[in-house]
Amino acid sequence: MKNLSLGLSIVSLGLANTAQAAILYTENFDSLVDQAPLVASDGNASVSFAANATIGDTNAVGDAASGGIYMSTGAVSGLSTRNGIRGYTTVAHPNFTTGSGSVGQIHTHTAGGYGVISTGPIVNVGSLNNQPSPIVLTSPAAGDVIRVTFDMYVQAARVTGTDDLAVNWNLKDSAFNVIAFSDTWDDYKNAVDGELIAVQKDLLITSDMITAGLDSIGPQFTFGNASGQIALNTAFAQVDNFQIEHIAVPEPSSMTLVGLGLFGLAARRRR
Repeated sequence: MKNLSLGLSIVSLGLANTAQAAILYTENFDSLVDQAPLVASDGNASVSFAANATIGDTNAVGDAASGGIYMSTGAVSGLSTRNGIRGYTTVAHPNFTTGSGSVGQIHTHTAGGYGVISTGPIVNVGSLNNQPSPIVLTSPAAGDVIRVTFDMYVQAARVTGTDDLAVNWNLKDSAFNVIAFSDTWDDYKNAVDGELIAVQKDLLITSDMITAGLDSIGPQFTFGNASGQIALNTAFAQVDNFQIEHIAVPEPSSMTLVGLGLFGLAARRRR
């Protein structure tokens, strides 16, 4: 009986380890130049970087026209910022110990309000404007998990309020129709200056999502800044090691075969 119990434990462990993870998207900014001197020269990130700009690129008028070093060409698959924040690349803060090399710098925009950090360059998706670049899912199934992870270093705490932050997964079908789904992200809710946050946000794919025709995602993280909760024109956070995984649950037939094989092994050991 002892060996049988051991065999069943092995079966459970084997089934747990059969889930397959595929990396869908990654960005660590290391191929991009330090753009902080450009911001310092302009006096405001909003002068250098427009809304809907991909971190690492720039639309700075003088620099782009002259072909200067800030006209970076390595950020076509990076992260984008829009609305109340701007983003650019810079050197990791010494206390950002989980970041290295170049990192994404998040900076409040003079217009205030909420800001959004999105996957990929902002594009038009079907008839929808200002959308994150869609990431097409391969054979999504109910029970699968979409996992977003990244590291964040907080440089400026909120002045007032502790609003929840939001994550919009931008679930869409093959015709880019929106699949309604709401979620929140609390990791930054009560963050303080100097705090390191290892963000992990999971989306569990449900049968309703599959029935609705789930085909792609485009995560967006929203930083609320109502009533000046973060001072305007402030470098308030750095991000690095951004990654999205699709963790697929094993098919029932595969699970059965693995389970039977391990169970047989356990029974043989018992004899």
